[in-house]
Amino acid sequence: MTTGLNSFSPPRVIRPFLVPWLLLLLASFTSCDRVEKNILAKTVPTLQADATLPASPTSFPNNLPAASQNPSSSRIVPQSQPFVEVKRLSDFPLYEAHLHGDYGFQQHIQHSPAPASALPRNVQTFTCSTFAALGDPHQRILGRNFDWYEHPALILFTHPPGGYASVSMVDLHYLGYNQQVTPLSYTQPLQRAPYFPFDGMNEQGLAVGMMAVPHADGQHHPGAVTLDELELMRLILDYAQDVPSALRLIHAYNVSFGSVPIHYLLADASGSSAVLEYLDGDINIFLNEKPWQTATNFLISQENPVGAASSCWRYNKMYATLEKAGGVHDPISAMDLLQSVSQPGTTPTRWSIVYDLSHQLVRLAVGRDYTTIFRFSLDQ
Repeated sequence: MTTGLNSFSPPRVIRPFLVPWLLLLLASFTSCDRVEKNILAKTVPTLQADATLPASPTSFPNNLPAASQNPSSSRIVPQSQPFVEVKRLSDFPLYEAHLHGDYGFQQHIQHSPAPASALPRNVQTFTCSTFAALGDPHQRILGRNFDWYEHPALILFTHPPGGYASVSMVDLHYLGYNQQVTPLSYTQPLQRAPYFPFDGMNEQGLAVGMMAVPHADGQHHPGAVTLDELELMRLILDYAQDVPSALRLIHAYNVSFGSVPIHYLLADASGSSAVLEYLDGDINIFLNEKPWQTATNFLISQENPVGAASSCWRYNKMYATLEKAGGVHDPISAMDLLQSVSQPGTTPTRWSIVYDLSHQLVRLAVGRDYTTIFRFSLDQ
């Protein structure tokens, strides 16, 4: 069985006015709840040194390696050890790292990983908010709040051979770091950081963010490579140039959500965006009908909100603000919107990030400190 981009039937593309009204309120799961998994147990390739890098990029996505038809194949380790530059930016703590070279993802997606072991579930409240502001053709934006425990954070720049350069945010807790063990004293785990993007943008102006939802069920095509929920984001960042190419790309891969069901919001510099939800073995795709789109922690497939009338106040606030502005926001007003839906408490907003898709620029606030904005360029 072939597992190329055109091997399977197309994913379901759902436009809001075609979906019957459904409102499912789950007694055990509010719109702002999620499940955390112990991502440290996830297996990623071991990096080896003293070998030759793969060839330079050619065209995309045509040079993407084909998926293996053998689901029992073991992972291939990369042929070189990437070079990591890291520095501390603040006492949050926030770190910046640049990873040059092969981190093994191109080889990884050629082969099916071993089945994931059962992980204990740790149910906690978790709220994330993401929006796309696409009304200004000269400055299109994706903004995202990540709300969780007080872990160190990393802004990561990757430059993979055979893939697009990108910037992404990583929660360093899931690489084993804390206040005592830092990337400055121990850099080896940073070589696994590309496998843990929580949001990001590539050099083509395509960005993606994820939010937890009550449940998700990925594709289960026999013979196709299975990625986990964060690896799917790395696939998009490394090999997709816009929303349409991302939708074609993800269709060739299975996704395993384990104990962390999530959905995704993608947006690109051309003004396209989409919410992706994996349910019942299919991909439900909600394309933007307006020059804006929002997502938080409920399933659009089930609730199908009309306008700013959903079960989540953060969704409603973002939608109403974007609607009033006609989807037009600059990076400053986009950060203001993220601040307005940021969260205090035991799982506060850890970072607010604005991706300027038109110019590949980034603004970042950490720890709800909106007086200190870190600015980055994907060209730096």
